[in-house]
Amino acid sequence: MKNAPASPTDPAGEDRFLAEMAATNLVRMTWLLLTSTTLSITFLAYNFVGPRDWGALPWQISDIGGSILFLAAFIAARRGHFPRSVRWLLSPAYFAFWLTLMMGYYFTALRIYGENMTFALGAVTPSVLILLPPRCFLSLLGIYYLVFSGIQVLLGVHGVRSTDEIFSSMSSGTLAIIVAMLAAWFGYAARRSTFAKEEQVARQAADLRRTESHLRAILENIPFQAWLKDLDGRYLAVNREFARANGRSQEEIIGLRSEDIYPPDRAGLYTREDRLLAQVGERIHEEQVVEYPDGTVWYEVFKSPVVDDTGLTVGTAGLARDVTDRKAMEAQVLAANRAKSEFLAAMSHEIRTPMNSVLGYAQLLHEQPLDRVQSAYVDSILTSGRILLVVINDILDLSRIEAGQLVLSPLSFPLRPLLDRSLRMFDPQAAEKGISLRLEIDPDLPLTMYADPTRLEQILVNLLSNAVKFTSRGAVTLRARAGRGIIILAVEDTGIGISPEQLEALFQPFSQVDATIARRFGGTGLGLVITRRLCQLMGGSVEVESRHGEGSIFTATLPLHPGDGGKAASGGATENTDEVADLSVLRVLIVEDNPSNRRLLSSILRRWQIVPQLAESGAAALELFETQRFDVVLMDVQMPGMDGLETTRCIRAWEKEHPEHRPARIIALTALAMAGDAERCLASGMNDYLTKPINVTLLERALRERGTPHDPA
Repeated sequence: MKNAPASPTDPAGEDRFLAEMAATNLVRMTWLLLTSTTLSITFLAYNFVGPRDWGALPWQISDIGGSILFLAAFIAARRGHFPRSVRWLLSPAYFAFWLTLMMGYYFTALRIYGENMTFALGAVTPSVLILLPPRCFLSLLGIYYLVFSGIQVLLGVHGVRSTDEIFSSMSSGTLAIIVAMLAAWFGYAARRSTFAKEEQVARQAADLRRTESHLRAILENIPFQAWLKDLDGRYLAVNREFARANGRSQEEIIGLRSEDIYPPDRAGLYTREDRLLAQVGERIHEEQVVEYPDGTVWYEVFKSPVVDDTGLTVGTAGLARDVTDRKAMEAQVLAANRAKSEFLAAMSHEIRTPMNSVLGYAQLLHEQPLDRVQSAYVDSILTSGRILLVVINDILDLSRIEAGQLVLSPLSFPLRPLLDRSLRMFDPQAAEKGISLRLEIDPDLPLTMYADPTRLEQILVNLLSNAVKFTSRGAVTLRARAGRGIIILAVEDTGIGISPEQLEALFQPFSQVDATIARRFGGTGLGLVITRRLCQLMGGSVEVESRHGEGSIFTATLPLHPGDGGKAASGGATENTDEVADLSVLRVLIVEDNPSNRRLLSSILRRWQIVPQLAESGAAALELFETQRFDVVLMDVQMPGMDGLETTRCIRAWEKEHPEHRPARIIALTALAMAGDAERCLASGMNDYLTKPINVTLLERALRERGTPHDPA
């Protein structure tokens, strides 16, 4: 809160006012002293050449001598040798001295100088009181009037003066008192008002000086270059950092233009920006790079027009700070992120490649006639492998989300089948644990929805997976209802629940609400983290309500954009296709550098009576492609020598040179599962993208589809 300006009625203002009045009274008393002394000397000289009546001589000598003493005291007081209380006493003391002289003069001078001269001498006295505070002034003026009246009474009693003379003097004296009172009051009030205005102006000036000092202190100490220019481009003010950066003093820079300081190219840029600021009136925020002999410096620059009270632009102001270190840190962060992405991609590839063989062969083995023990062994392999794959996918998803590389792919899709499919996925686990799965759908829910179905299903699967995992009895219920512009998906379970103090760590990466839970139920603690991040990425949120021992309700709220109501996309390839009824008629080429994966793919394809051709490299694939016709190419991407992307581009180029051949359907079958990998595959001319380990269902669906290849151009 700002402090109110002091006024003479404030204690501090009153003290300053009284101090000024004391000083002023000293000045007035000094002039009165000089005036009265001059009058005494004048009357003395007049007495020498005139009546030569020496009755007033003692009073005149007392006046001159006393005036000399008081003059010395006044001079000392004005020089500060006396405290303020003594300075205040000097004025009333001199007034008492003057009043005593006046009475003596009146008794002795009346018969010498006459009524008018005597009264004129005495009437000067009230004027010295004009600047005193009103109460003090009225008290002293009253004393003066009583003394004056008493003198008149004494003169009348002793017969010195007649009644008419006394009446005349009393009338004149009373009038003088009234005039003196009015003059003193108005003079005091005027001076007080003037002092208040002077005090306000002085305080405002002090505030301005203080504000200017504060602003100057800020500008001189911030690590920014700061400047102010007029419309001609001349520097009106710069701070110390600006002067230091340009190798000049602040005084030298004032009055210069940009061309006087900088090279022509930079000066021209700054001049154009200043003109643009003055014309458009909009702020500029940009980064500029400046080449110096000793290196490159990055600056973050803020510029804005300076306008007056009428809104007229009168100049420009700017700030610039050196962000070279920040840019270097950003480059390091980008390099670290790039290294992290490359590491994750390599890790994903190196893990998925052997996992492809492990899970693929385990699945093929599971379809063979096995005894109970062998079947249990194979089931364990498949279950453990799939758990490991989930962990890998979770880590990759989280890294993509944190790096901002996860891009949504919204499309129109049927909503209810997705909800039912997500829930039915957990039928085996629910049946094994003896719990029921329930789906409750609001009748008002749209049939179709426009969103990313893959990520929506991932959210539901994560929530349902946790609910089934932590529920040993009762039921897991998936509820879907529509709100105003939103869809609310709630997963309720009757499981172990979560205590309030454990809720804090629920959405933290790699955290479990209890270490014993991790041992009992497993998991990485990433599912809910990914779920929340996905909800936020889709413009929604996820909340939890839970009571320990009674169950939990996880609620995902997402924007609801109804679909177009037509046939919804189902994922995978997006071009128009028809289906191949008999897969055995397909001529398939497998391009894979890993022998184990080649054998696995061949075994899977033989389930559909497909006998594939094999190529261990991109170059070998091109040789086969030029001599044989293929309907489908299953293309690995990361291969030594010519990779799958380059091989695909060469195949598409050959097909353009030979339009008589139907283009082959090229399907990426790769362990590369990072953000952008699918886009790079499709951009090279591939038709579809599948990741390892191989999902036999998705592979069959991709083989049955026919369509035109993507144009890499």
